Amino acid sequence: MLRAGLLFAVTAWVATVATAATTNFVVAVVAGEVISRHDCEVAWRIEGRREAPETLIDHLVDRRLLVAEGRRFGLATEAIARVDEATVTARLHELAAAGRPVERAALRHWLEEEAIIRAFERVRIDPFVTVDPRAKRDAYDAAPERYAGRPFYEVEEEITRDLHDQARRQRLAEVVAALRSRAHISRPTHPLPLLFGGE
Repeated sequence: MLRAGLLFAVTAWVATVATAATTNFVVAVVAGEVISRHDCEVAWRIEGRREAPETLIDHLVDRRLLVAEGRRFGLATEAIARVDEATVTARLHELAAAGRPVERAALRHWLEEEAIIRAFERVRIDPFVTVDPRAKRDAYDAAPERYAGRPFYEVEEEITRDLHDQARRQRLAEVVAALRSRAHISRPTHPLPLLFGGE
């Protein structure tokens, strides 16, 4: 009886330690896929993102959702094929020179995901982005100081580009929000703080 009790206590302790280690390792789970502290470190090194940890984790959650959607649309194979070794090598050298080296495999995986996301955006974001001609004139009239008295025809292209970028970001945000609403996303209750680059 004593042995059984001791065995139970040891088993419970091991399970508790394992759970704590897993919690400390995992920063989010998106539709069954783990985002780890290492993933955050890789993102920081590749993109040089100087944002709050929670914002970085949100970025990686959105990224996983977009990659999964790109795969669902059958865009992965062709997109990944566009990532060549010369591109990977050049980026490795850039990161090393900036003092943010990463493993080749991690960088290749990141670039492949980037390619999938770009392919998805070309199919599901860009075709749905439009700029209302009236919005261009409204933007011009609303900010006379910005255009320093230049006539509308001189700045129309600039305004169109700005409005297009805004509309694109809005469309992407709407798509990501819809993906988030359908996905199961969880985070540890008490994650360890993220420390990047020896901070």
